[in-house]
Amino acid sequence: MFMKKAALVTVLLAVVVSCASVLPSKSGDLDDYLKSENNRMKKRITSLERENSVLSRENQRVEQENEQQQAKIESQASEIDSQQARYAKDMGQMEARVKTLTQDKNDLEQQSTEKIQALTQQVEGLKAEVAGKSAAVESLTAAKATLTQQVEGLKAELASRHAAVESMKTASQDQAARLQAVTREVAEKQKAIELLEEKVRDLENRPKPAATLPVPRSPDTPSENPPSAP
Repeated sequence: MFMKKAALVTVLLAVVVSCASVLPSKSGDLDDYLKSENNRMKKRITSLERENSVLSRENQRVEQENEQQQAKIESQASEIDSQQARYAKDMGQMEARVKTLTQDKNDLEQQSTEKIQALTQQVEGLKAEVAGKSAAVESLTAAKATLTQQVEGLKAELASRHAAVESMKTASQDQAARLQAVTREVAEKQKAIELLEEKVRDLENRPKPAATLPVPRSPDTPSENPPSAP
């Protein structure tokens, strides 16, 4: 505003100086000239004042727009600061969430590894138990076969003894003592056969051990003691 007024004064001074340089030498002509110049200067001043008024209004409008722009810029800067604060808060929460999820993932992986190891140990233990019971079954089968062979041998021997007894019964009285001895031996053999047959029946009636199937369970569940092999 001050610069525009200074420019207006400078223009007026320039006009006055230019007018002074062309003043006429005669007094009558000078009066007419001065009147003419005065009227022209009034018109010029009026035009300059009108232009100055327009410039003043334009300057006020520009200043008002600048104030509005400045207020808008300050509002946007405040909004940006607010958004940055919200963004920083959200980022902090997201980073904390990612850290928590990562820890949960690591914990689950550790628990899964422990469960797999526990189940593997259970499976290996059950395999060893099955192998032991299978060996026990094979041992019992071999024992049964041996006892059966002994029973058959004793039966054959008993039959031979019976034949000898029958032969001795037709012999002379001198062989009575021998007959009694053979009879006692036969009775003893018969008793031994009965004992062996009873053992065979006991082996046959004894239940065979069954293989235990692995049952997955959580490491937190107390493990039961596996049944011992017979």
